[in-house]
Amino acid sequence: QLERLLFILHTLVSHKGGAKVTKPEEVCQIILRLIESSSLSTSCSRLLLQITSSLLLGENISLSEALVQKIIQKVFVCKIEQGLILEFTKEMFP
Repeated sequence: QLERLLFILHTLVSHKGGAKVTKPEEVCQIILRLIESSSLSTSCSRLLLQITSSLLLGENISLSEALVQKIIQKVFVCKIEQGLILEFTKEMFP
């Protein structure tokens, strides 16, 4: 069920550069809690990282520098598979 919810969230966040996200800080707090969870499946972890990159790169999403830094730091120290972190890195820093 979590995977379905993450897919819906990914769709909303990535649509028109995040134009539908009205409270990006709250979405980021949810993302941070999920990143810290070590019990996510590979598919959920992949979706979570896709949502994260869409949030951080969204043209219509404004986040504080401190929050962006916190999210990126959490991603790089989390227990998500290294291959997925590499995919995330390539998307964030082409």
